[in-house]
Amino acid sequence: MELKALPPHLKYVFLAGDSQKPVIINSSVFEEEEKRLVIILQDNIGAIGSTLSYLTCISPSYYMHRILMEEYYKLVAQPQRCLNPTMKEMVKKRR
Repeated sequence: MELKALPPHLKYVFLAGDSQKPVIINSSVFEEEEKRLVIILQDNIGAIGSTLSYLTCISPSYYMHRILMEEYYKLVAQPQRCLNPTMKEMVKKRR
């Protein structure tokens, strides 16, 4: 398996030996916490899937969303709207 290079704040941890089942975690996690995390992930490996199709115990209705439209409708991009000055300041404060 070929792994992509990660940014410096992330690292790979493997749930199975010989570089099998890689998981990406924060590189600033302490060694004790990393060991506990790996144990928890190994115990719950059935809940981890690389695609949604692997998650057989979860109903697709939880993670799928469909918008029912008539066939003759066309998609339209809405123009960007302006905020009033008070809302603009609130948005700036939250950043």
